[in-house]
Formats: sequence, C-alpha cells, structure tokens
Amino acid sequence: AELTGLLRRGDTYDASSYSASHAAFKAEQNAVFASLASSLGGAASPVVYLDGPDGGSTSALRAAGFATDQLHVANPHASTCAALSAPPHSLEHVAHASAEEALASEQWRSRAFCAAYFDGCGGQAEPLIAMIRALFHERRAAAAALAPAVAVGFTLTRAEPGGASLGDREVAVLRALTAAAGAVGYSSPSHVADDPGRWGLRPMG
Repeated sequence: AELTGLLRRGDTYDASSYSASHAAFKAEQNAVFASLASSLGGAASPVVYLDGPDGGSTSALRAAGFATDQLHVANPHASTCAALSAPPHSLEHVAHASAEEALASEQWRSRAFCAAYFDGCGGQAEPLIAMIRALFHERRAAAAALAPAVAVGFTLTRAEPGGASLGDREVAVLRALTAAAGAVGYSSPSHVADDPGRWGLRPMG
C-alpha cells in the first residue's frame, strides 16, 4: 500500500529545485561515477544506474564517451521512463521497474555491468541492499555476466524513519556489498574515497 501511494504521487525528483551547491555536488558525483566506469570497463562496457527525467547521470556518461547501448536505467515511474526514452536522451534500455526487478529480468541478466550507481536519494538501507544482491546474484555468475571489476555507488540521506544512524546504515550496506560480491568470487571491496588518486580522482571534501 505504501509503494502504491508513492507511485501515485509520481516522480517527485526535481533537479530544478536544487540549490547551486547541491547541483554542483550532484554533478560531481555523476562525474565520479562516469570516471570510475570508464576506468574499470571503458565506454564499451554496460553500466546500470538510476536517473531522473532530467537525465543528469545519462548526460555525464555520454560526455565520458558511453554509447546509448551501454546505458541501462531503471525507474518505477512511467513518466520518467518516457522522458528518458525520448529526445534528447533517447535511451534504449529503460526499465519501468525497480533496479532490483530490472537486474533480475531476462533482458538484463546477461549484461556484465562494470559499474552501478544506486542513487535513490533515500535514507533506508534495505532497498540498496536488495539492489546490490540483485547485481551480484548467483544467477548472473551462472550466466557469466560478471565484469572483472565493478564500481558500486549509492546514496544514503539522513532521513530514515526508524531512527538508525547514518553510520550504522552505511555499514549495513557495505557489509551486504562485501557478502554479495564475495559470494560470486570478488575480493573485498576497496573504498574509493580512501585512495582517490589510485582511481584518477581528486579528494572530495
């Protein structure tokens, strides 16, 4: 019932309402995602991410050289999917579904994504954990749909109805990432912010 109510409200994401500083922050996060995706897989590798009707992440990936066929977006709102499928974005792989559902679909199950950005702009850890488990699900390993290395980014805000601290929620997501990735053969994840120069990035602060 809660999900139905949220979907009836439509997509509340509105990039035009951002302050100048927040818009700059979002642009920098998208640039980091595009840079990591380029470093790990190159512009010929598929990436999966969430995006709003403004196509902010899509624009950053195109600027980094990614082709339309490599871009995969999931969104539960039909209006946003329509906006991303139409010019100027003209995306081909837009799933009208949650990222968890899209990653489990037959169409996406065989794509070896080199990077994923789960920027849901929410405060709950559970949806992020579900997306991560879908990204590293054993069925993808069975289909040989795992890239040699994968960059995973996610957003956690301070708003969380249960009152759990931001730090505890981040730890929960990182533990789930370590477990899910390890179960299909990846080594323990490295935190990009610990050594940004290794990835060709400047320290963010």
